[in-house]
Amino acid sequence: MDYNNTGAMDLITPKHFSLSDWQFYAPTYFNIYAPDFVSAPSSLRAGGYPAAGLFSKAWLKESLSGNLKQGKLRTWFKHAPWHDAHLWIYFREQDMLHTEPTLNGYRFNYALPGMMIAEMSSGGAHRSWAFPPAGPLPDNTWYEWELTFWTWLNLDLIPYMTVQVKHIVGANEYTDILLNIPNPLFSDSAHNYIAIAARCNTTPPSHLIDDTRIYRPA
Repeated sequence: MDYNNTGAMDLITPKHFSLSDWQFYAPTYFNIYAPDFVSAPSSLRAGGYPAAGLFSKAWLKESLSGNLKQGKLRTWFKHAPWHDAHLWIYFREQDMLHTEPTLNGYRFNYALPGMMIAEMSSGGAHRSWAFPPAGPLPDNTWYEWELTFWTWLNLDLIPYMTVQVKHIVGANEYTDILLNIPNPLFSDSAHNYIAIAARCNTTPPSHLIDDTRIYRPA
């Protein structure tokens, strides 16, 4: 792989994961939601929050993902117009089943009106980068997010990790982030998890997630 080429990637599982494929942060506020979905019979709803500001988070089990140092997550997402939308994608995460923020790893956070990539080390932000959205983010409409991350060496043999984030609305694709991170962390780790989370700062929440696909290098 290099800066311009992610290389071939294989889909880990079909687009509809079973609930048993995920490890949920407890207590989880994810629940199956039949009234609205991209693909039948249901979507995953971040709902039932007892208070504002809580979140639901799920890690793909390592038995499926393997050590995901490079990969891609693509998912459908929908939020209602009266809610403060939050979608988090975690990658190269080192710790499973912990409180937020992530202790060690990387995360993408979309929270109106902007987005961020953060590199977390020992519970604090080691480095972070903020970005505006590149295109419209529709309310109360299904659209897709895609995050891809891959590593490469420059001519001086300095390691980099490129993170590319896109969102797709209908036939329109917007590249929100294309970030090259020098000397990325956790390249030699034996465990690199991937996770997804949804959050709302108001109640009742209405974040819906469906057809999440995760890829790893072929």
